[in-house]
Amino acid sequence: MQSSERLIEVSEAAIEQQRDREVRRIRGDLELRGDVDCRDCGDPIDVARRMALPSAKRCIDCQTKLEKSRRVR
Repeated sequence: MQSSERLIEVSEAAIEQQRDREVRRIRGDLELRGDVDCRDCGDPIDVARRMALPSAKRCIDCQTKLEKSRRVR
């Protein structure tokens, strides 16, 4: 095999690996959909919070309480 053919194969493999990583990342992002309403208190999760953290499951107040309680343990 000529070196130019090998270079093309290596380049194509690198492109394919990058594409596969990007597809996995996008699929992961889609699976991280959060909730519209807080799991703990039931109040709506602020739109700004959902935009900043699409996987949010709790409103900022309930998330803060949860994190503080975890630190105390």
